[in-house]
Amino acid sequence: MAVSFLQPALSESRVPKVWRIWKFVNNFRGLYALAMLPPAPRSALWLTVASLVVMALAWLLLALPLRGVEPGTFQVDEAEYLTLAVHSVRQARGLSDASVGGQIQVPVKAAPWRTGIHKSTFGFQSPGLPKLLFGIAGSAAGVGEVNPRVFLRFSSPNLPRGVAKSERIAAAGAVLPALGPGRAVTRWFAAAIAALLFALATGISRAWTSTRGSYTTGALAAVLWLSAPVVWEASAHVRPGLMPVAFWCVGLVATLGIRRPGILPVSLALGLSCGLATAGKLNGILLAPLVPALLYWNRRALDIEPRTAFRHAAVGTFIAATISIGAFLALAPGLWHDTISGMAEIVRMWSGDLAFQARQANLAVEVSTGATVSLAMGFQGLVATSGPLAGLVPYLGAALLPLGLVALVRGSRGRRDKPAQSHRDRALLAWALVLLVASAWLIPMDRPRYILPMVAPAALVEALAIARLITLWKPATAAKTTPS
Repeated sequence: MAVSFLQPALSESRVPKVWRIWKFVNNFRGLYALAMLPPAPRSALWLTVASLVVMALAWLLLALPLRGVEPGTFQVDEAEYLTLAVHSVRQARGLSDASVGGQIQVPVKAAPWRTGIHKSTFGFQSPGLPKLLFGIAGSAAGVGEVNPRVFLRFSSPNLPRGVAKSERIAAAGAVLPALGPGRAVTRWFAAAIAALLFALATGISRAWTSTRGSYTTGALAAVLWLSAPVVWEASAHVRPGLMPVAFWCVGLVATLGIRRPGILPVSLALGLSCGLATAGKLNGILLAPLVPALLYWNRRALDIEPRTAFRHAAVGTFIAATISIGAFLALAPGLWHDTISGMAEIVRMWSGDLAFQARQANLAVEVSTGATVSLAMGFQGLVATSGPLAGLVPYLGAALLPLGLVALVRGSRGRRDKPAQSHRDRALLAWALVLLVASAWLIPMDRPRYILPMVAPAALVEALAIARLITLWKPATAAKTTPS
C-alpha cells in the first residue's frame, strides 16, 4: 500500500529502492539500538573534538571526484572569479598588474576598486570575503599577474567568435594553478557546516533528553547535510554560496552555546557572524533581522526577567550592528569613501544582472514571477531534487521537515521542567523558519544553487525530527521487552 501511494511521485525504477527503504524503516528501532553512540559528554571540549573529527571526515568525503567536474578544467564562472580574486589580493598588496591598470595601492579614493576589471560581474558588486580567501589561495599557488580578457567585456574588439573564445581560454590559463586550492577552500566551508550541524544537533538532543544517542542525532544532521546533491555540486566549484550558510550556523551556535551573564560575548559573536555572512554573499544579511530575537532568547534562557532581557537585547543589538557593519565594510574597500551611494549602486547592478538572466530565452528554467512562485520553487526543489536525501528518496523531506518544525513548536511552548530549553527552542525555531522562508522567497529562478541556503536549516530540523520519532518509539519498545 505504501508503495502504491508513492508511485505517482516516483518513477518505476525507484519503486524497489523505496520498498527496501520502507522495510529498513520498519526495522529501524533495533538497528538504531545497535548503532547507538555513547551519550554526548557535557564537556564542550569533547564536543569540539568530535566536531573537528566530523569536519575532517566530511572534507575527505567531499574530496572524492564528482562526475562531470574535471580536476583541471574550469566550470562556469570559475576562471572569472579566480581572476578577480587574485587581482584583488594583489591590488591590496600594492603589486603591479600592468594588464589590468598598472600598480594600484590600497585606495585613497574608492574609484580604483570600482573601475577597470572591478566593473565585471564578480567585481565591485560582489562582497569581499570570497575574493580575499580565493585570492590568497591563488597567490599561495603561485599565480601572478592575471589577464582581464577572461571576461567577455574585455575581449579584443572585432575578433571572430572562435578566435575570441580561444583568447578567453588562453587568458584563463593564468589562474589555472589556483583552481585546485580555490575548490579546496569551498570544500572546507562545506565540511565546516557539517561539523557545525553536528555540534548543534548533538547539543540540542542532549538538552531534550538525557538518554544515549545525542551523538547519533548530531551524526544524522551531518549526514543529511552531506546527502544533499546541491551540497556536493557547490563544494566542487569555486563559488561563495557556502560562506553565508557557515556563518549562519556559527551565529546559532553562539546563541545556544554562550551562557555568560554579560551581553558582550554573544553580541560580538552574532555581530561578527552577521557581518562575515554578508561579506561572503549578500544574502547573508538574512541573519540580521534575527539578531534582536536571538539575543533576547539567549538572555531569557539564563533566567533573566523579560524586561531586563529586553534591555540587554537592545544594547546587544546595537553592539552587534556596529560589529557587523564594521566587518562587512572592512572587506569592501570600494565602499570605504562613499558607502551609501556605493550600496545603492551594488543593489542596482545585481537587480540588472538578475533581470538580464530572466530575459535570456536560452535559459531552460522557470523564472519567478512573484513571491508565491519563488516559495513554491524553493520548497519543491528542496524536497524533490536538491535537499537532504532528495537524491535517494525524493519528497521524504516533505514529511520530515514539518515534523521537525512541529517538535520545535511543542518544545518552545514552555516546559516547567526545562524553561531555559524552551527559550533556546524558540531561538532555533525562529532561525530555521526565517532562513528557510526568506531564502525561498528571494529565489529568482529555478536553479539548484539558489536552494543551497535552505539545506542547512532543513538538515538540522530533519535530524531533530528523526530524533523525536526515535524517542516516541522507545516506550513501545520498552513495553515489548518488559517480561510479563
